[in-house]
Amino acid sequence: MTLKEKLINLRHSAGISQRKLADALGVPQSTIKRIEQSQEPCFDLLCKIANYYSMTLSSMFYGIDQKPPK
Repeated sequence: MTLKEKLINLRHSAGISQRKLADALGVPQSTIKRIEQSQEPCFDLLCKIANYYSMTLSSMFYGIDQKPPK
């Protein structure tokens, strides 16, 4: 699963709109739309997203029960 697919799944699982997520992160809704379509988010935004969902970056990338590749 790609990062953008994971981000979309997180948002859908939380039952929130792109607008609500954007407002919570302090970014324009168009930013959320772009990262869900094609653009990779910057590190700072990834940190904000992980914080919003109360998860670590590691769990965002690798899943809660998965370990990063060696």
